[in-house]
Amino acid sequence: MHPFILVVVLVLALSNLTEMNTNAIVVLSMFVGSVVIVLFCHKQVGSVAKILEKGVNNGIGATVMAAAILGFSGVLQSEELCQIRVHLQTHYKVDNGLESRTGLKYA
Repeated sequence: MHPFILVVVLVLALSNLTEMNTNAIVVLSMFVGSVVIVLFCHKQVGSVAKILEKGVNNGIGATVMAAAILGFSGVLQSEELCQIRVHLQTHYKVDNGLESRTGLKYA
């Protein structure tokens, strides 16, 4: 059986037969397909260690970039929320209870 067909069949079978998370099903199916490729095509694949090393080295940059973007967006969201709280408290005299509970003041 071709590994790509195996991955599709596994995704469909696990989706219908189990209550697993969809992301977990896809990752597990792709892992099984990768193992099948390595087992049955190891002569054509060559050195698996070199391929894994190159894949990890190529993936590190993308992973760091994605983490930086997600982290920075979290900072922006918290900054926007803080500005909204300051605006509400200064212009509309709205107290969300945080100041009275903690003693922290925004403005």
